[in-house]
Amino acid sequence: MATASFLRRLPAIAITAAALAFSTGAVHAQQSKEDIEKIVREYILKNPEIIEQAILELRKKQEQAENSARTQAISANS
Repeated sequence: MATASFLRRLPAIAITAAALAFSTGAVHAQQSKEDIEKIVREYILKNPEIIEQAILELRKKQEQAENSARTQAISANS
């Protein structure tokens, strides 16, 4: 699925873009940031289902964290 692949790569893309922006100076960095924000915004508007997918992933991570905390609490109180 292309959107899942994009979401997995988004942190790496953001880090790479930030590194490039940092290395090329403040004025160019601001322009690069604005360019990246525009690209991401356009992509999300063209593919709004990625918001739902991101929310589902967030809920899944939250459930896993809650289950882990519950298991640790049970183990600690046994």
